[in-house]
Amino acid sequence: MNCFHEFFTFDINCEYLRQIIFAFFGYLISVGLGSCLINKFAKTAYDKIIKKTFDQTSLLLQDNDDYDPFFKNLWTTELVGIIERVIITTAIIFQAEGALVLWYGLKVISNNNLWDRDSSKENGRATFQVYLINNGLSLLFGALGGQIYIWLHEKNWVFPLLSVFALVILYIYLICRTNYYVKKSLISN
Repeated sequence: MNCFHEFFTFDINCEYLRQIIFAFFGYLISVGLGSCLINKFAKTAYDKIIKKTFDQTSLLLQDNDDYDPFFKNLWTTELVGIIERVIITTAIIFQAEGALVLWYGLKVISNNNLWDRDSSKENGRATFQVYLINNGLSLLFGALGGQIYIWLHEKNWVFPLLSVFALVILYIYLICRTNYYVKKSLISN
């Protein structure tokens, strides 16, 4: 039996191998691509709000993360995001959406004072809004990972490609808008 040939013809004999490969692709998009893009956006956005020490011509992040305890502990936020996307992808695959309600309930309770973290109301609100954007992106990537698994089982190869492309375009747009507003604020100051 040639399982790899049967994999592409969707023969029943290789169902377990297909499930593993489909899950791999779902988690790769959800956790792998999602983590890379979301972490980059989060660091860029928080840097513009909290740190405000960036090169005005290139708008690139500086490598000085030891100035603020918020950035020293950002690695824990990244790990929570990874776990979140695994939970979301798994909940979609196993159709256990109740796990999402529990997860987001815990996140709301644990971050109820996020807005008040910064002494200035403007920075506190902006920090909270970046938090919401990151949660939205995490939810989109996690749900896409689970949905990719489902689409591949339905022999649909187009929707996964288009959806990943759409999320990457959304990410590029968010980064461009973040940099645009930072440039605009520099000119007005």
